Amino acid sequence: MVSRLFHFWALRAADLTARAGLRYTSSQSSFKRVEGSGSKETNWMHGVVSLLDDEHYALVEKIWDELERDFGVRGIYVTPFPHLSYQVAEGYDIDSVEAVLRETASESLPFKISTAGLGIFNVTHPVLYIPIVRSPALSALHEKLWLRIPRVADSTATRHYQPEMWVPHITLAHGDLDYAQLSAIVLAFSERQFHWEINVNNLSMIYDTGTEQGLRCRFNFNGDGAHQTKPCAQATKED
Repeated sequence: MVSRLFHFWALRAADLTARAGLRYTSSQSSFKRVEGSGSKETNWMHGVVSLLDDEHYALVEKIWDELERDFGVRGIYVTPFPHLSYQVAEGYDIDSVEAVLRETASESLPFKISTAGLGIFNVTHPVLYIPIVRSPALSALHEKLWLRIPRVADSTATRHYQPEMWVPHITLAHGDLDYAQLSAIVLAFSERQFHWEINVNNLSMIYDTGTEQGLRCRFNFNGDGAHQTKPCAQATKED
């Protein structure tokens, strides 16, 4: 379960081209149809996240393209939404979580976060990521979400995202990444600047059914009109 927690989006790279579902494009705020199964979807992995702002969304997508082109790493494409995660669980009550995300976003103002270099989770299949500095504003939002969101998953599925253990980050590579590839990537990226300042302006939910992945919904923070806010029920319909 811990391995699945770190790689809950990681499916076989060979299957990627066959994946279909909801696709979100940052600059266009576009959604495409997915088939849902009701308010409560058990055995689906869900993540409560903030999608990155347009500038850094594009930067991460560019890095993913480079990792595929130069190193053959494709695992990240099973979650094609650059983001930071606040919580991961299996079997959320979608209506309850939607209400929490809507309310919390309406109470929140956009704020800045900073990143710092590169990091590695040392597990069987390593994870390369950009660490996010845990500022007071970010920690407060994370703790608020943990207090408000009803969870149906067992504690093992979510414990690494609990406030006292949470390591905020932006994933660059995982799933089909091995240590030989990791060494080459770190060497290639060693002189790059990963000290970013990112605008956090939304709360969203992404999911993995085991056969498809997508964006369930997005709620903008109060005062940020850069993207259209869409509740969970509407995010399953084509524009």
